[in-house]
Amino acid sequence: MTGPNMTVRGLERWTDTDAFAEYRLDRGHQTVDAVIRRTKRVLRGQGRPGEREKVRQFIKRHKRQSAGQRKYGSPPVSAHTAALRNWGYDPTGRFS
Repeated sequence: MTGPNMTVRGLERWTDTDAFAEYRLDRGHQTVDAVIRRTKRVLRGQGRPGEREKVRQFIKRHKRQSAGQRKYGSPPVSAHTAALRNWGYDPTGRFS
């Protein structure tokens, strides 16, 4: 089953990076913050069934897509990777 591979601590480490800060500014802090809150609830096992399914479906759908051109931070992170990390899935395993 496709689902998150990050821990709450891994998600917090990701949100402490420059790449996350740039992505958050570019995509809108309210939207990104809402995703982070939802993902933390799901990772803690406190998410409602609909939230868990939403996270699982996002990860499943976006894992099949290719990374885009836009890069954030140093070392550069694609918007695709940043979005997946916000939803609790780290394709590189760095924050898992």
